[in-house]
Amino acid sequence: MKILGVTIGLLIVLMCSISLSSCSHELEAHKIIEWQGTGGDVKRVDIQGEQWAVVWQFSPDTPMLGQYINVFNITVGTPQGQLSSIVSVANLSQVTESSYNGLGQGTYQFTINSFGGAWYLTIYEYK
Repeated sequence: MKILGVTIGLLIVLMCSISLSSCSHELEAHKIIEWQGTGGDVKRVDIQGEQWAVVWQFSPDTPMLGQYINVFNITVGTPQGQLSSIVSVANLSQVTESSYNGLGQGTYQFTINSFGGAWYLTIYEYK
């Protein structure tokens, strides 16, 4: 019985090693960086974990002439040079927040394009 228990335990560890996304609840989150602003910004972030997440929040300014006019966009440049828009929203009338999960180690470039509100961003890596 112990042999079977050890074998099953090793199989679970192996499965988690092969498919990190299905075992992310077992990985510990480490905050890498957090920053905020009201306009555009660019940061290069070195990510050591195989999985990472961006948690963002956008708070729109008060309406102008009765209308909300705002834009919030995050673009990520991967270590391989690919660009990906992970969020793009406009004309929000209330505080909005969400997250994006990514895979892979390396140095990523996060570009924020924003006007008409304040944003707050935190990046976590999972190890």
